[in-house]
Amino acid sequence: MGRVRAVLAYVERYQAQHRCAPVLEEIALELGVSVPRVHAIVARLEAEGRLESLWVSGRRSPRSLRVVEDRQLVMTLVVGGAGQ
Repeated sequence: MGRVRAVLAYVERYQAQHRCAPVLEEIALELGVSVPRVHAIVARLEAEGRLESLWVSGRRSPRSLRVVEDRQLVMTLVVGGAGQ
């Protein structure tokens, strides 16, 4: 989980500083891992809904990564039926 948190933290820091998202190569350089490893981590985070990116013609658009804020699921309990 350490690299996953590191990717999320780096994307957030980079966006705050540069006002755009890092490309996979920049993330790999920062973390000292390969680009394919970063790609796998990013794909996992996208599947989990923790990262989003734009896809154009079947490819991830450069500088489009965005950390998805934690969302809370709110449920409403309806008591009683329609006839009551």
